[in-house]
Amino acid sequence: MCRPLSGPAGSLVPMARPGSLVPAVPPLLVLASLALAGPRMALAQIYDVTDLGGSATQNQTWSVTDGGLVVGYSTFSNGATEGFFFDGTALTFIGTPPQTSRTDLLGVNSLGQAVGKSGTTLENGQAILWTADGSPDGNTQSLGTLGGSRSAATSINDVGQVVGWAKLAGDAESRPFVWQDGVMDSLPLLGGTQGGAEWINASGQIVGGSTTDTDGLQQFAVVWEQGTVKRLPPEHPGLNNLAYFIHDDGSIAGSVRLPRPGGGFLTRAAIWRDGEVDLQLGTLADGTPAEQFASSWASGVNANGEVVGMSVNAASALVPFVYRNGEMIELNDLLPAPWIADYVGSGAINDAGQIVVSAVWPGQPGTRALLLSPPAATSADVTPTARILATPNPFRAGTRLARGAASAGTPWRVVDVRGRVVRVLPGDATSTRWDGRDEGDRPVPAGVYFVVTPGSSSASKLVRVR
Repeated sequence: MCRPLSGPAGSLVPMARPGSLVPAVPPLLVLASLALAGPRMALAQIYDVTDLGGSATQNQTWSVTDGGLVVGYSTFSNGATEGFFFDGTALTFIGTPPQTSRTDLLGVNSLGQAVGKSGTTLENGQAILWTADGSPDGNTQSLGTLGGSRSAATSINDVGQVVGWAKLAGDAESRPFVWQDGVMDSLPLLGGTQGGAEWINASGQIVGGSTTDTDGLQQFAVVWEQGTVKRLPPEHPGLNNLAYFIHDDGSIAGSVRLPRPGGGFLTRAAIWRDGEVDLQLGTLADGTPAEQFASSWASGVNANGEVVGMSVNAASALVPFVYRNGEMIELNDLLPAPWIADYVGSGAINDAGQIVVSAVWPGQPGTRALLLSPPAATSADVTPTARILATPNPFRAGTRLARGAASAGTPWRVVDVRGRVVRVLPGDATSTRWDGRDEGDRPVPAGVYFVVTPGSSSASKLVRVR
């Protein structure tokens, strides 16, 4: 099913994260993706499409939470660009602060807190944190800089840690930052003068890019953990990998650059796990004449190993892809006609398999913001007894847990993001209450936890807030 368009669509959207230090994708490649999309394959699964609505002339989704919260940005006919927040039902535009003409939202957590930037152009501005407060536009807070004039926030986790990049005094150098409770701290570099953070997960692991002392302004994929920085392999002289997203399980999505036989390099989508490349994808052009100059990158990965990103296809067009069950598929082949997927940003897939994407409806100018959902599972596909519900969630003092009758008699185990057991609750009922304390009756810190039932493959996410 597809919701009808609720307003005019616009022209093609920028292909770079607003304020990003990474160059934009050449627009000709994007235009080619529409002109050369080619015939659709007959595949079994067609995503259900939700048009997020709005009357803007350009619409770009960016990231989606496991609960289906979506953020992005839209440009209106008067030239103003506003970030948007979709709560599963309605679209909210956040407006523009005084002295600015655009806002962009790039990351969102399960509490509905969103981050991005505000300024007067795509390139300038400062990092912002947006929260819904009951007013039409919500509350937008500036996070400041590290002494320079520019910054951008790119991701926020459920404990309120924000990451991004900011200029130092004089604007000649940039640093990745982590912001929490009103304090912005810089993160270390591999060397050199430039760097930026792209994503932070539930346990505080951060990915992004950093220059070195010997490679000029070229940034290399890194992961920050407990204040230290580590370069992601493989390392080839002069060739830089890029990292865009890190899942709560530690899986990292990005791209690797490899020497090309005969000279030059290849860019291929990659997933890192435990510090090493665990999955390297090809391109949608593999096995065709376009393969020689084709590239791909991954911008998101979920708990099931499904990957989304962008790839050049056999028609030499840059298009979104989804990788699942060992197969790399052009996303257009899984959309109901006549939608044409245009671009997926960082964190564009959640653990439920939902994907956010900008897309074109032929005959309508420009792009729309879409939420793609896998077709509803049949009764034979679901196991209600495996699911654990928590109310309220997020919570402060405690939360009530409920599960199916088939799981009664087995204990409830609460674990942290590293899998360490925090609390074991008696399993003689279909519901119980966790008071937010560990086995030593100590209050656990704010953060993300999981409740599991032995023998079940499912885990429910719990978020404790201050």
